[in-house]
Amino acid sequence: MQLNRKMMSLSIAGVIALGAGGATVLYLNGANERSVRGQEAVQVWVAKDAIPRGSTFQSVKSSLAQEYVPVRSAPSSALKELPRASEVAASDVSAGEILMQGRFVDEKAVGPQMLQVPAGKVAASATLKDFQRVGAFVKPGDFVAVYYFDGKRASVLFSRVQVLGVGALSEEGSAGKDDKIPTSVMTLALSANEASSMVSAANGGGDLQLALLPAGESVPGGR
Repeated sequence: MQLNRKMMSLSIAGVIALGAGGATVLYLNGANERSVRGQEAVQVWVAKDAIPRGSTFQSVKSSLAQEYVPVRSAPSSALKELPRASEVAASDVSAGEILMQGRFVDEKAVGPQMLQVPAGKVAASATLKDFQRVGAFVKPGDFVAVYYFDGKRASVLFSRVQVLGVGALSEEGSAGKDDKIPTSVMTLALSANEASSMVSAANGGGDLQLALLPAGESVPGGR
């Protein structure tokens, strides 16, 4: 009899445990359902790899993937229709970035009007002689390294920064009365600390010089 009572007690405890476990599962399932109820999902295009400015959509479409995100988390300006194969990236696209409308444009539209000061950066300018700015080869949107020459040695000031604008050419006099050296105002996207460093370097008696970079590359050293 005592053994039977023990067996009955164990059976009852088992039933209670199973019931509690089932209730827990039902509660968790209900919580999950409640958490997603009303949150409609929408597809967005995401860059799996970094896409350099000027890349045609045809050449980088394999670097794009569609992902589902809740409607409330999707940017209202997220890309809805795929660009034409010949359209190009208006600026560098970072890996993991949700593509926005206007990211790919007609190649002729890529220029100063397509560029904005990136978040967390400021637009800072310096006047450079023609040879210091790589002549007319540097265009808005390009990436450059910035070197500083203090009169004795050159060092890398910035490893990779973006050119936001190229000002109109002007001429400044040199030692000879009739000698004129072409100069231009170059505007770069810099952090606040980088801008301070460039202002100090540009006004410290040394010289700045740019080096045009290939897409996605930088030079060792610097910032």
